[in-house]
Amino acid sequence: GGGGGGGGGGGGDRDARDGPVAPAPHWGKSKYLNLSYQDLGTPYQRPEITRTLREAGRTLVTLRVAANALEAFPDVGWGGLPNLLTLDVSMNRLRSAGSLPRAPRLASLNLARNEIPAAWAAVRGLSWYPRLRSLFLADNPISDGDGQLYLDMVAWSCPAVASLDGQAFSNPLRGEGAPGGLRGWALRTIPPTMLPFFITHPSAQESARQRRQGGVWGW
Repeated sequence: GGGGGGGGGGGGDRDARDGPVAPAPHWGKSKYLNLSYQDLGTPYQRPEITRTLREAGRTLVTLRVAANALEAFPDVGWGGLPNLLTLDVSMNRLRSAGSLPRAPRLASLNLARNEIPAAWAAVRGLSWYPRLRSLFLADNPISDGDGQLYLDMVAWSCPAVASLDGQAFSNPLRGEGAPGGLRGWALRTIPPTMLPFFITHPSAQESARQRRQGGVWGW
């Protein structure tokens, strides 16, 4: 009995010496969350960021997780981030947009300075964001290679984007200038796996040259 009491007293002394333990933060009603520069891509931190994002998922409007050495976005579950408008995952190690969360309202996405290659499979996940208006992909392998292929990939994956890497982006699939007829139908319906064959056709390349305008991204 005395030994047990001594043990309890020792525990009390330790608590008094170290101070009260701060409670874990609760993110359930967070709208704006900045977790950048936290090294959250490490195995030790990954469970914590996953828990945090799942807890705040339904209310988040702005999320910044830049410079965390992330090789994939944390799994936030099937429900995703339904109210998210702005997502910054720049300066990480992502090689595909496929791990990004479901976010049907997303309007601004920063993927600059990752490791995304010039491959259709790597950008296919961007088509999950029908309301995306601003996209940053600068300083990725996809933007450092064939400039025309880069524009083609963005145009097909993100038909609503109006700003690419900080410049106005003219997408032929949007607005009054969208092509009609057979070509217009093809642009809207051809699966991404078939697009490389279509965009290399001479007529598509000629259309690309005709649509380029000074200072504006376009085909």
